[in-house]
Amino acid sequence: STPTGSQAQKQGSTSATSYGRDSQLIVHTPNNLYFQQWILGYNMACSALGLTPHVAYSNDDNGTEISVLSTALTRGSKYINTVGPSDTVIAQVAKLCNQSGAWLSTAFASPPWTMIETFGPYYRTYNQSPDYLLTYNMGKKLFNAIGGKGKVVHILGIPGQGISYLRAAGYRQAASEFPGIEIVAENYGYFDRVQTQPVFAAMYAAHPDMKAVVNASDDSNIGCISVLQSHGNTDVLMTSIDAIPEYLTWMKKGVYAYASGSILGTWMGAWLVVQNYDAAHGVVLNPLERQMTFGSII
Repeated sequence: STPTGSQAQKQGSTSATSYGRDSQLIVHTPNNLYFQQWILGYNMACSALGLTPHVAYSNDDNGTEISVLSTALTRGSKYINTVGPSDTVIAQVAKLCNQSGAWLSTAFASPPWTMIETFGPYYRTYNQSPDYLLTYNMGKKLFNAIGGKGKVVHILGIPGQGISYLRAAGYRQAASEFPGIEIVAENYGYFDRVQTQPVFAAMYAAHPDMKAVVNASDDSNIGCISVLQSHGNTDVLMTSIDAIPEYLTWMKKGVYAYASGSILGTWMGAWLVVQNYDAAHGVVLNPLERQMTFGSII
C-alpha cells in the first residue's frame, strides 16, 4: 500500500544510493531559452547531489508528457520535475508518481484552487511565479511608454495552462486602466519563437499600425521581432516574461524590447531538484511550505 504523509517522506530516508540516483526533467520545448536556463540549474543541482540527470520535452502535448514520464518511471527514476503542458494532466502525473514511489515537484500548471495534499504524498512541491503582478505592472509601464493610447496585440502562452491565464489577466487588467489602449488581437504562441512567428505575422498583416505587443514569454517575442525586422518596422515596443539573454540584448539596444520579468529559471531548475531530494531524505514540510510562490524582477 502507498504510505501517507510523513510516513512516505521517511520511506526513502536511508541514503541517496538506496533511494536511487535517477532524475527526470520534462519541460515544454527546446525552442525557448528560458527552459535552457531551467535545464542549466537542474543539471547543476543533480551534479551537486550525485543524481543522474535526464531531460526531455513534452512539446506542449499531454500524451507526450505521460509517455516520457512512464518511460522514466519504468527506468526507475525516483526524482521527477516537470512543467505540465496543461492543468488537467497534473493529476495523472501525480498518480503515476505515487504508484511508483517517485518524488514529484512541478511549477506553473495546476488545477485552480487545488491543495497539493489531494494529489498524494509523493507530490512534494508546486511552485507558482507571481505572473499576474508581473504582467500587470509591466503592462502599465509599457502603455505609459507609448503615450497611453494605440493598438496592442497580445500573445498568450498555452491553452489550458494556468500560468497562461494569469499572465493574460494581468495584461488585460492593465489595459482596462488606459481608455486609449485597444487590444485588437489575441492568440497563442506556446512560449515558442517558431510557433509564434506565423501567429504574429497574421496579426501584423491585419494591424500594421500596432504600437505594442504584450507577450507571455521573451522567446515568443523573439519570433515577433523577426517578423517586424522583415517589414523594416522598429516602432513597436513589447514586454514579456523570462529575461533570456537574447531579449535582454534587444533591451540594451533600445529597440523592440521594452521590459522583461525575470522568474529566475536557473534557480527554479535547481530548487525543484532539491525539494525532491530533501523529501527522499526525510525532510518533512507542511502543506503550505509545499505550495509556494517566490520573488521576481522587472
